[in-house]
Amino acid sequence: MGPLELVLLGTKAGPPVDPLRAGISSALVVDGATYVVDCGRSAVTQYIRAGLTLASRRWHRTTRRRAWPR
Repeated sequence: MGPLELVLLGTKAGPPVDPLRAGISSALVVDGATYVVDCGRSAVTQYIRAGLTLASRRWHRTTRRRAWPR
């Protein structure tokens, strides 16, 4: 990944649930540090699938109640 990259982890907005799509979530990677904006359904799974590491995560902004490992 380059020095600045936007990774769309999911683009599916609210109901109904679609098992083939992940909920809205984006990750901004800046010089190796990852900042997650929103944490939609399956955000953590998509984060790992995108090749991002939990160690690189510096901050996340949750706009609704979401599960995220601490």
